Amino acid sequence: ESIFNNSAQSFKIILTSLKALEYLFKFIVASHKNSLKANPSAAGDSVFKASLQSVFTSFNLLMRRTEREYVGAQTVALKNFTSIFPDLENIFTLAERSQLASPFIDSVPYDDSHPLLNMEKLLLIQKLVESDLFINHEARAIVVPTLSRHLSMHMAGGSNPDEISKCATILCVILDAFQTKIKDNYHVIHLLEVLPGLLSCIRLLSQPRPNADPNPLSAVNQQIYSARLDLIHCMLSLFHLADDALLSKYVAGLSESGTLSGFLFDLFSLVYRLLAAKAMYPDNWLVMCLFQFATIRKMLDYFLNKCIIPRIKALTTDYKFGAPDTASDIIEESKLWSSFIKLALTFVKLKGLALENMSESKQKNVRTKYGDMR
Repeated sequence: ESIFNNSAQSFKIILTSLKALEYLFKFIVASHKNSLKANPSAAGDSVFKASLQSVFTSFNLLMRRTEREYVGAQTVALKNFTSIFPDLENIFTLAERSQLASPFIDSVPYDDSHPLLNMEKLLLIQKLVESDLFINHEARAIVVPTLSRHLSMHMAGGSNPDEISKCATILCVILDAFQTKIKDNYHVIHLLEVLPGLLSCIRLLSQPRPNADPNPLSAVNQQIYSARLDLIHCMLSLFHLADDALLSKYVAGLSESGTLSGFLFDLFSLVYRLLAAKAMYPDNWLVMCLFQFATIRKMLDYFLNKCIIPRIKALTTDYKFGAPDTASDIIEESKLWSSFIKLALTFVKLKGLALENMSESKQKNVRTKYGDMR
């Protein structure tokens, strides 16, 4: 009832209750376990679960409040949710815990004027992706769309280096799980939704900052460099994990929303600038450089054959038969084609791809695994 009452006394009651909730919750769960041990045949487990679900429903109602007075209570609620969530493992299945976590995260609005609340939400998301919840197929199917949606929001609107850095860390954990623990890449389609925000963050962190510390080894500069490298690796890993079918599904969604041209132009322009400035992996990181080159080649091949050439053919047909708006479409396509050509030419001229400059043994290894990527 206090959630719907905006009085000062109600805020005090909510905050006091939330501060004690972690300990009360642990006591309640422990008491329930002891009760079941003492009397295994006693009914009421379903009633107990329903009561706990009502607690989380109240959490959701609290997190949806947008008044500034609630921000402190919401921040405490996020911290408590993170601390009490592990205690649910003996009460709810992994899928049921996902069904509790997803609505709760969806109830937390994104607002760049509330950095502490935003960071607590990201810390909760990190806890979820590091848990068994993310490894279980059924639970992952519930939670991945929610996590992807909120990471997209934070990265698309993010100007806070701490938030961007935390998003990069979370994405690295998710992608590492997909590459090392999870053999099913189906849910990568949801992760592809973070690409526009990912490109925006890489571009932001690559720009000169006013009044920046000139010392490259300063804590802030090291944090930005590390976050940018993590985000670049995440971008490459997403294209590495996504097969043609998943990319085609993602591209179809962009095409339907009318954002495909803008996305491709941003992608080609950003990767071109990163390659031209040698802003990806250091030259002596051979394995990572070869991974980078192979992934960019895959990306170039896919978008050339599946997007650019079909669009040019369609545009040529429209122009031939005098379709309206063809002139403006030609200008747009020519800009996109130019950005692709600039990237492709930069790629084939990379020193790291010049097999003739490598030692005989290294040249043999690269040819065996990748061929001549030019």
